[in-house]
Amino acid sequence: MGEYEAIFKRRSVRKYQDEEIAFALLEEIKELAKYPNKLFDIDFDIHVVEDGSKMQNVLKGLIGSYGKIIAPHYLVVTSEKREGYLENVGYALEDLVLKMTEMGLGTCYIGGFYDKNKVQEVIEVKDGHETVIVLAFGYPSKGIDYIKMLVGAKRLGIDEFCDGDFDEQWKYVMDAVRVAPSAMNSQPWRFIKYNNIVDVYIKTNKKSQHIKDMNKIDIGIALQHLKVAAEYFKLSVDFKRLDKEDKDDLTYILSILEG
Repeated sequence: MGEYEAIFKRRSVRKYQDEEIAFALLEEIKELAKYPNKLFDIDFDIHVVEDGSKMQNVLKGLIGSYGKIIAPHYLVVTSEKREGYLENVGYALEDLVLKMTEMGLGTCYIGGFYDKNKVQEVIEVKDGHETVIVLAFGYPSKGIDYIKMLVGAKRLGIDEFCDGDFDEQWKYVMDAVRVAPSAMNSQPWRFIKYNNIVDVYIKTNKKSQHIKDMNKIDIGIALQHLKVAAEYFKLSVDFKRLDKEDKDDLTYILSILEG
């Protein structure tokens, strides 16, 4: 399995086997975390928490439709706070998620409902950094019904988040974006294509600040899927911020230059 295939294999796993992953896999993840695949030149760190029990106090009081996520291991991402830092974190972390999916591991983003102050009891946070997101990972619990999970994940059609002249090659690429995970399955990304440029926007109307922040991470995740799929289908793309204005309820993020 390659990263492209991992895009369609990946699921948000909320139940894990009560055992540590193989030592060799953990060492590989620690090495990958040292050299993240960045979207922007913004400083951030991916901390590997080997002993998942240390995170339980941090996650105490977690609420949501599926309750506390107890895993043998976690990643905690901290970053300096600059324009684009949330998209940057999502882009880099999803690269690790896809690689861990290739390893046969399950993952789940934990975007909120944890005590950020207590995080510093588990990891060393640099001055000027803030905790951005937590990722649970480990061997998925046996008996997880992946077919049921797939059917239950409703997604927008490509024509619902893309506008413009997307040819067949581009539609294959955007299908990988379509299945990207997002907070509350909100799928906030919008792509507008003209000539050889695709402008990327985020839909931002009537949302809490927490969801707005999470959706910026989601955009980074979606762009990682796009990059992997573009490479798979031999489509040359480059991400670049241009002098663009927002459109109604769409906030400009960056542009994708083809060729």
